[in-house]
Amino acid sequence: MADVDNANLVGDAFGNLLLRDMVQINAPEQISFLPQTWGWLVVGLVLALFIGRYLLLAGQKYWRNRYRKKLQSKLLAYDVSDCSHTPRFIHQLLQQACLQAYPKQSLTAGQLQGPAFLVFLDSCTQDSTEFDSAIGELWQQALYLPLALSEWSASHNQVLILSTQRWLKLHIDDAELGREPGSELGTELGGNEHVHNKHD
Repeated sequence: MADVDNANLVGDAFGNLLLRDMVQINAPEQISFLPQTWGWLVVGLVLALFIGRYLLLAGQKYWRNRYRKKLQSKLLAYDVSDCSHTPRFIHQLLQQACLQAYPKQSLTAGQLQGPAFLVFLDSCTQDSTEFDSAIGELWQQALYLPLALSEWSASHNQVLILSTQRWLKLHIDDAELGREPGSELGTELGGNEHVHNKHD
């Protein structure tokens, strides 16, 4: 009889009399972190489009500037102590860079040499370089005149290489300016009235 009474006292409290009158509490529903209104969906869509556009433009810029990194690496690997071959090496390197950077200009071999070429190189960096100078003229002469090449020294070499490094880094290509054929750079390259502006 005593065992029955004890069982009734315990009931569903599993031996703890303090739990007999307690009511089970139901946990609240899980809160969703998804947007609950259309406004947040619009904001998320705009943000996704913005990020997508940024990544697209960054990828295009990287792809477009591959030639810069390639030519910069080629210049760094060159033996700068070789004064007799440096003028022609730099000339060919910059010719290659111009053809890749300015496809809209329809540049010809004749335009990529001489005084007009020096002016063009400076205009590509908005005059942040100084190819159109006495050293620049000697550089162009050294390509074809043995006497000028004999005057080409290690100091000339250093100035030309530094100018080339600066040009490869700073020149503004067709894609960046959104130019069309016949624009300012093309006009300067084609005309002779700008060739000796820095020396007048």
